[in-house]
Amino acid sequence: MKAYLQLTLAQLKIFVRNRSVIVFTLLFPILLMVALGTLGNGGGVTVSAAVVDEDATPESRDLSKRCVR
Repeated sequence: MKAYLQLTLAQLKIFVRNRSVIVFTLLFPILLMVALGTLGNGGGVTVSAAVVDEDATPESRDLSKRCVR
């Protein structure tokens, strides 16, 4: 277990020391999300779902009624 911890710490040190890895692992995805979110059409997302009540107990019917609007 001690060897595994030392290996993990060594890998983390290598990761932190390499600036290009940090940029492309952390900064680039965040900047890409901000850019694509800003350039989007601003409309909301609509999601459709179906509820299938195979249990047919009063609790499952109550849950189905609360979930479906």
